Amino acid sequence: MKLGRRSAVGSLLFLLFATVWVLWNRPATVNMAANAPADSFAFLECNSLTNVVNAIRKTDAWRTLALIYQLTATENSQWTTNFARWTGLAPTSLVVSARAQLAIIVLNVGTSEEDGSLTVKPELAVVIETHTSSWRIKPLAEDLLAKLASTAYGNASLSHIQKSGTEYLIWSAPAGRRQIVAVIDDTVVLVGNSVQAIEACLAVRRGARPSLNGNVDLQNMYRTLNADQALAFGYVPAAHTARLATLAAPLLLGVSDGGFQQILPSAAAKLLGGIGWVAQSADGAIEDRYMFVLPNPVLAQLRTGFEPISFEDQLLQRLIPQVASATQYRFQNPLAAWRAFDSAMLSQLDAVTAMVFKSGMKSSLTAYGIDDPEEFLKTVGPDIGTLRVTRDSSKSTVVGTALSEDAGRSVVNMVLGSSAKQLTENEVQFFRVSGNELMVAIKGKHLFVGTSQDVHACLNFLADNDQATHRLPKSIFTAAAVRSYADDSPRVKNFFLALTGAIGEKQIVPESATLDAALLRLPMSITESAVSSDGLDRRTRSPLGQLGTIATLLFSQ
Repeated sequence: MKLGRRSAVGSLLFLLFATVWVLWNRPATVNMAANAPADSFAFLECNSLTNVVNAIRKTDAWRTLALIYQLTATENSQWTTNFARWTGLAPTSLVVSARAQLAIIVLNVGTSEEDGSLTVKPELAVVIETHTSSWRIKPLAEDLLAKLASTAYGNASLSHIQKSGTEYLIWSAPAGRRQIVAVIDDTVVLVGNSVQAIEACLAVRRGARPSLNGNVDLQNMYRTLNADQALAFGYVPAAHTARLATLAAPLLLGVSDGGFQQILPSAAAKLLGGIGWVAQSADGAIEDRYMFVLPNPVLAQLRTGFEPISFEDQLLQRLIPQVASATQYRFQNPLAAWRAFDSAMLSQLDAVTAMVFKSGMKSSLTAYGIDDPEEFLKTVGPDIGTLRVTRDSSKSTVVGTALSEDAGRSVVNMVLGSSAKQLTENEVQFFRVSGNELMVAIKGKHLFVGTSQDVHACLNFLADNDQATHRLPKSIFTAAAVRSYADDSPRVKNFFLALTGAIGEKQIVPESATLDAALLRLPMSITESAVSSDGLDRRTRSPLGQLGTIATLLFSQ
């Protein structure tokens, strides 16, 4: 009996000790915004790297392409991961990967122009909360950072610098001023591309500088987007959205100077509030949701015109899966939507900016020979599409429906003038003018405006019985008035090339035909935009999402 009681007491004590150990070692999620300076340009956080990896592994893209790229390594079981996270009784690399929270903090963004191309150079810091003691993570962190520096810079030199009692590890490139700077502060690893970036984050952690966590707008955005349930969350404060718009314009539109670039900061500052982003798993894909905060007067005016239609144009649905990218404008009244957008923007702009904006609005369809957008929108139905037929197409092809036979002729006159010659072939009317690359085709009630090559390609797609309809993704939400589609194959391919290059001795290059066939089995990405009470709600569902893009950038470095 005494032996039995001793055994029972021993078991009870062991169980009590184990419980205390787990409770003591089990990490509690911390607020990563508390590491970011209050004036940060942008902030991104991920509270579980394990969840992100698992989400990517569950995508159709991973299931389709992992074997092709020979990514057959077994993953840790959920039990093993949880055990490592709760107890810390596992190899350090497994414990850190199971516990780590990560934040990317962009403190400032500069630009430089070399050989006519604009380069963005952000000053940033990556903050990794390992929830693991510094003596344990230091060898792992130094080893991984040394490999990163070697991959990025080649023969990088390492120096140790003491500043205010803190040790800085600095790997420098053989030539130039590029460097990787790291500090281990208790359970946190800080990695940046400058000493100043690390110093800024350390000052916040030590209470010498206010943090972004005090930003009320960030907290509101966090709740609006349900970021506590997301794989990742990002935020650009209202104070920096104008700067972001200024940087994005030349990169996306190829504009580096001129009147448009000059008025953009002023316009964006008056129109844009904060910008939020979250990512989450969705039906074998990754869904990215963006919220652009707009002034209430702008939202009120946009809602009056941005009423979506409830039906689908079947011709567009047949064309979209076969082109490189497409956008549908699904307004009940296209002219009312145009005027609502025009009024909403002009209501917030000063006289000079409004004049430049108005001129830009009027010229938006000039590339299609349409000098009067309002007159064009009076003649077409509520579902209008712009199709980029191939990645090499010089411009998009406009597809819409004519409200009447006279309306169709009116569009021909707008685009080509009254001297256009007509040719009828297979019940399609073609209109052309010698020397003009544009053509108008009318098939039933549908209008096609674009280059001759692309218009003919669209008509050939319609005649093809194999229309790849499996590539057309489902709609995300019914309130969307604008939908965009794109073939995401290049981004998916780049992700797997970067991943295999990062984890293997050499990049895996699958047989081209096998890879192309696999990519064609994946749905296109879809982006839908709607006006909500909180702002402009924009959602994208794609094979790997922005998480895949971020991972590609990290792997490629």
